[in-house]
Amino acid sequence: MNWSKIAQLILGVFLGLALITGVITLAGYLYVSQFSKAPPKPTFPNDEKAAVTPKIAAYNATVSYQNGLFLRSAPSTDAKAITVLDFRQPLRVVDVSSDKKWQKVELELEKDDKTQSLAGWIGVDNIKRVESDSSDE
Repeated sequence: MNWSKIAQLILGVFLGLALITGVITLAGYLYVSQFSKAPPKPTFPNDEKAAVTPKIAAYNATVSYQNGLFLRSAPSTDAKAITVLDFRQPLRVVDVSSDKKWQKVELELEKDDKTQSLAGWIGVDNIKRVESDSSDE
């Protein structure tokens, strides 16, 4: 018998077994990997209700920050500043952002004998709540 034919036979059997082992391993991996994925998150009819943040009861307040306070168009320091509010400027707080760092306010500004209604956002802790006094008659 020829040594090259024996070497070819051994090499062929080895490569054949390696190929079959690789195919079986790949098929097993693909089969098992489908069980390791997380299932999709279930949805329920009341999921949307939980995402809604309750609105606060509106209240009157004044600016307590003495150096002037930016009224912004959105609840972010990157948002455009609409105007600067003066110390003790009266305003009405109507909402709070979901992260509780910003308050939405409404106010009336008088400029050049005209009253202008503005709404915007200010940072929390820059105002002082004004207790309503019903005995002012």
